[in-house]
Amino acid sequence: MCIAEPGSPSIGLAMNVAYMLCRSAASRTVRLNRNT
Repeated sequence: MCIAEPGSPSIGLAMNVAYMLCRSAASRTVRLNRNT
C-alpha cells in the first residue's frame, strides 16, 4: 500500500488507484482461473 501523509489529498487518490489496480488484477486472475 502507498503511504501518504495523513490528511493529504493525495492519500485519497493513492487509495483509489490502488483499489483500481487491485480490482483489475483480481478480475484478470479470475479470468485466467476460469480458462484453465
